[in-house]
Amino acid sequence: MKKYLFLIIISLFYSHSVSSQIQEIINSPWGVSAHPTTDREWQNIDTLIAKVRDAGINWIREDYKFGYICKDKSEFTFSRYDSLLSIAERNNIQILPILEAYDNELKSSGRTDVIPIYEHPEEWRRFVRETVKRYHHKLKYWEIWNEQDGGFWKPSPDAKQYVSLLKIAYEEIKNIDTDCKVVVGGMCSWNADYLEAMYKNGAKGYFDIIAVHPYNHAPDVNLKTKRMREEMLAVIKKYDSKRIPIWITEFGGTSFTGQLAEQQPNFVLDAIHYSLNKLNIKNTDKLKIGLAVSPRTKNLDEVERTRTWLPGIEIEPITLDKLATLNVKEYPVLIGSEGVNIDEPMLAPMLEYIKRGGLLVTANQIPFYTVHSQDKDGIWQLADRVDITHPFFRMAFDAWWLKEGLPQGTNEVKLSDDALKNGLFPVSDIYVDRYLTDRNMKDGDKYYPIIKAYHNDEYIGDGMALYTYNDWKGGLLVSTVSLTTGYTEKEQANLLQRIYLTYLSLGVEKMFWYDLHSDGMMKGEKEHNFGLLNYDWSPKKAYKAYSEMTSILGKNPVFEEKIRGKNSSVWALIFRNNQTNDKILAIWSTDKNEASVEIVFEKDKKEQITLNNSEVKFITVNDYKKIIF
Repeated sequence: MKKYLFLIIISLFYSHSVSSQIQEIINSPWGVSAHPTTDREWQNIDTLIAKVRDAGINWIREDYKFGYICKDKSEFTFSRYDSLLSIAERNNIQILPILEAYDNELKSSGRTDVIPIYEHPEEWRRFVRETVKRYHHKLKYWEIWNEQDGGFWKPSPDAKQYVSLLKIAYEEIKNIDTDCKVVVGGMCSWNADYLEAMYKNGAKGYFDIIAVHPYNHAPDVNLKTKRMREEMLAVIKKYDSKRIPIWITEFGGTSFTGQLAEQQPNFVLDAIHYSLNKLNIKNTDKLKIGLAVSPRTKNLDEVERTRTWLPGIEIEPITLDKLATLNVKEYPVLIGSEGVNIDEPMLAPMLEYIKRGGLLVTANQIPFYTVHSQDKDGIWQLADRVDITHPFFRMAFDAWWLKEGLPQGTNEVKLSDDALKNGLFPVSDIYVDRYLTDRNMKDGDKYYPIIKAYHNDEYIGDGMALYTYNDWKGGLLVSTVSLTTGYTEKEQANLLQRIYLTYLSLGVEKMFWYDLHSDGMMKGEKEHNFGLLNYDWSPKKAYKAYSEMTSILGKNPVFEEKIRGKNSSVWALIFRNNQTNDKILAIWSTDKNEASVEIVFEKDKKEQITLNNSEVKFITVNDYKKIIF
């Protein structure tokens, strides 16, 4: 009898111990996006899982695709997800599933009959019901879609359409298992406007957690991010009386190489002077360059006034009211956009600036591709408008998804003869994936290629070009070649730790780095260089930084306090390692200059440390009395 009682006690103890371990993992904040069921990653699934486990990462975020599960209309396919869950369980890794039915994956799977899915609510309901029924015993969190406020919702983001699917998902999930939690699909950055549009369309009560994707520095150093987060928190407080947890289901930074800046740091300045000469704009030795600022930016302190691709130039923020009458003689050059997005109120004033004789510069990818505009409630909405904006500026581009036969990217480039003749320095081996053309220009307009792109020695368009006009005095200088450069591997590692630690101290519950494994080997392609691991699976510095952080702080660290001192550039955060009960100080400076810190322990033992903005220091401080800086 005693023997059986002993075995029962041991069994209960073991069961409790296993249960505690599982709960520790479930509560862990350490996550990564890894795309394990894609064909490319699945063939290396054991390596992928081992790399996740060895880094101390406890969560993997993964798409659960309608196009895979419901490819056959008469039966459901779960085999790859079954296998993934089995492998993850053996390695004590949790899965965060994303329930989705993107147009592109429906097309590729042959389910064009349900595009768009929001017009087929019963098909969506069936997909959610069967998927959650199969996995709810083991998967307790369900993210509904991904970046529905951006490019993953076609034809353009629509909160009403999204909420209709969110409600169905919530109802089905809760009917199956009330312990399951529904996560709003990760929104692009801290998108308070889209969240408010969701609330206005009846989303309240149909989710448990909100997910966001802030791809930039954290509020420790980024004033814009700090403001946007506060705006989102204000929206939640306005519409919800209960506390809504926030997860960051994607964040990161690419370590791609800006090849143009690497080869010719002054190339853009030379191209600007080349363009000004074409426009007969003289006396530009002391060049003043303006930057058109979004009307949504209320504090100009948020605006960075230098650019690595404009060495020695301090740019001047130009607000919307000033833009309308900007003196082109005082500001002959204006940066109009630095990416694909633009606010609608800025379009007409920027065109008028060109008409008056100014040189508008746009950089990185394709300008004016998506437009932010306000709806009748004053909420900013995003939509593709390239069919309107590009003819508006008489510019155009081609890309692989628009024109058959074009490569997804090329490194075959050379300078145009005219650019060489006018003093620009030759360049080579620079990545281009969008190709400028003169298709929308009118009679009398002139188009000047600067960086020409080729594929198999055949000219396919341009990575940088100048548009000038017969009836407008100024011009438009466009670069689809990246003018910026990514983070160094050391900077990427530092970014990972600082973003993680800052947001954990601000109450974010879970975070997922994007991504685990780099998508390719091209140094100039941003998407190929987000990974913690190189394409050959070798670890980058960011992987080692993640491993260091999880090892020191443990599976489920508890944030205890932020230490404040006279030096506001120092971030000093106290965490408790739940496994060892050690108090860990995570500390760094946001200033380029070094900062001195003194830690006073019991018995008046003291330790001096020097901080900089390129390294986070972790120090065990179980018996500290005070930290002085």
